Amino acid sequence: MPDSIDDHQIANRPITLNELIQPGMDALRRLWLPFVLIQLCGCALVVGYYFVPSVTRACEWVAGVKAAGGYAFCAGVMAVAGGLVPELFKYVTGIDRSLTRVRMSNIAFAMCLFACSGVLAETFYRLMAWTFGDSNAPDIVASKLAIDQFVYTPTFGVGFVAILYAFRLDNYSVRVLLRQVSVRWYVRTVGPMLPPCWAYWIPMGTLLYILPVSLQFVFGAIGTSAANLIFIAVASRERK
Repeated sequence: MPDSIDDHQIANRPITLNELIQPGMDALRRLWLPFVLIQLCGCALVVGYYFVPSVTRACEWVAGVKAAGGYAFCAGVMAVAGGLVPELFKYVTGIDRSLTRVRMSNIAFAMCLFACSGVLAETFYRLMAWTFGDSNAPDIVASKLAIDQFVYTPTFGVGFVAILYAFRLDNYSVRVLLRQVSVRWYVRTVGPMLPPCWAYWIPMGTLLYILPVSLQFVFGAIGTSAANLIFIAVASRERK
């Protein structure tokens, strides 16, 4: 009689609904307060853009810089916001001050990944504006948000990132990745990430689509960086 269940049997047994949902619900219990605080800050920024002239001018200046930089700006900003800022946060706060070759490689990988995500996100926002128009009417915002959260996020958003990280963990082997990635893998890997993602990004996405398309990418990049810092801080606290 074996002492433990074979890993292959564990990986291939059917996943229950509770196993799929519980990790996300546990994450939400830990993260709901910082999520709400960031969402309130995002709401204040949107209100400021429409009703506070100084905020409007600052946002329009940022929009001008982004327009001049194009896709290169989007790739660079997201690489820094999603790949570099979290690592600087770890270093400054003392969570991780190692400067090993492995860590430098991980940072480079994360920056490349988020740079690609930035290009995809900007393309998606432009496509939504082309399809529905650059309007913040409630029906337009709702349509964009539904496609964003229930089509783009499970595929190019969370799914794209999960596949690339699996590719790295498989030592960049396409053969191993293709053998690993399946519907079962997607359900087990991406499924638990979606509830906390939706809890954070449905309110943030609503605010994002209320803004003009020229500001949507920048707002999304700030939201991404803030969320990453929350994840790191909570994970560090739990380890301690």
